[in-house]
Amino acid sequence: MSRALSCTTSMIEEVKNERFTKYYGNRQKTRKEGKRLFEIAISTTIIAIATLERINRNVKS
Repeated sequence: MSRALSCTTSMIEEVKNERFTKYYGNRQKTRKEGKRLFEIAISTTIIAIATLERINRNVKS
């Protein structure tokens, strides 16, 4: 699970840095992009955790 989280975090950092560089002149747009990236990160993390739990259950049974 920690591997999935660290992978997600590093992916978000890469995208966030790219977006901030691209839209630095327009702060409002940057803020919206950041919020969207955060929402994507949360949903990706939830999906990763659910998938890992399902795999773990299948391995145990």
